[in-house]
Amino acid sequence: HTWGILYSLGLEPQADEMAYQAWFIRDGIRFSGGVFSVDDTGYGQIYIRFPANLDEFSDLGVTEEPMEGSLIPSSEPILTARIN
Repeated sequence: HTWGILYSLGLEPQADEMAYQAWFIRDGIRFSGGVFSVDDTGYGQIYIRFPANLDEFSDLGVTEEPMEGSLIPSSEPILTARIN
């Protein structure tokens, strides 16, 4: 497995009980990359341990979730990106 850092710039700060959650997507299945929050400027970061080799995933998404995280996304992605 590989480690990485996800930085965010300009995301809206969340209410105290909410956070952002990163998801790695493989064949339509989402795997949690962890939960992070942002400061008043929208800056945040999270150290991620990829759930498998990065080249096994097609996309990365970010959703709004409860602070403790979710087992599956409970909202539509606010950000998406192609990985490969």
